[in-house]
Amino acid sequence: MLGSPSVMRDDDISIPFPEIKPGDESQSAFAIHAILSSHLGKILDAIYGVHDQQRNFLLEVRSILSRIAETYVILRQHLPLDVQQPSQPLSRESATLHLLLHQCVILTVRPVLFSLLKPLLASNAPIPDARHSSSPFESMLKMCIESAVQILKIMAILKQQMMCDIFLPYDIDALFSAAFALILIDIIRPANELLWDLPQVMNLLGEFVSRRVAPAQAYRSDLVQILELHTKLRGNNSRQHQDTGNMFNVSLVPGLDEYAITHPGQLGISPDPLWSNIRDGNGVGDPAHPNTILSVIDDLNVEGFDVSDTDMLDNAWMWDMDDMSTNI
Repeated sequence: MLGSPSVMRDDDISIPFPEIKPGDESQSAFAIHAILSSHLGKILDAIYGVHDQQRNFLLEVRSILSRIAETYVILRQHLPLDVQQPSQPLSRESATLHLLLHQCVILTVRPVLFSLLKPLLASNAPIPDARHSSSPFESMLKMCIESAVQILKIMAILKQQMMCDIFLPYDIDALFSAAFALILIDIIRPANELLWDLPQVMNLLGEFVSRRVAPAQAYRSDLVQILELHTKLRGNNSRQHQDTGNMFNVSLVPGLDEYAITHPGQLGISPDPLWSNIRDGNGVGDPAHPNTILSVIDDLNVEGFDVSDTDMLDNAWMWDMDDMSTNI
């Protein structure tokens, strides 16, 4: 896959897409990578590009998620990946494609995360127990959590099998996207316990930094900033410096226990049911099933749901982490 572009737009292609050939893993991987690159180009253009303010964000999201769901069926058929068997040899091509697909899911819904975060930065922000979102957003958040956790599971296996890529950006981009999304969602809808391996993420980023992978330092800095924001919004009411009782050894990363996300949540706040599948271990083997994505699309078709109320089109503020962390 070396030399193949990470992004291509449909308008850039003047020849037929490569065909998937059953039994030919290399050809199938190339063909699916081309399809996923097309999806990523559509996401960057339709979701993050500069457009007229009247564009229909909701229709774009539905269209992209439909394409991703179709591609996921094809990907699982021709290049399956079983994260429940970490000791089994992993196909590097398959891992790369699964990482890219789940990253496409996260990138599609990330503006929703920022739109739900924005009201919490106001001086009269609601307390966590009152942070309810509509049904379409509820299913979006669940889908995003599941894809992010799937990315972390794949990266853990790649690290265990010493297959992490330090040359091409696929691994570190996916790792950052997943961790960033999980921290954002924990601000919006607190899990009240650490349900994913943040220490391993920070350790792996540290390894990327030590190997001088270009974006690693910036990614680690951005994660630290969002962790600081999480602590500012939640930390004052957290039961700091108590043992969380979870399976993740926070002490492995110096200074990580200073952040509220690594400690039990606010007193009197029940764990958010949004995280129940991850907490209970349900569906973690194959979380981003096409039916999960299709359920989000069905929820977005609810009559009367108006995404413009979320101010998602007014997105100039969402990229400045310094403003986010200081203006609260």
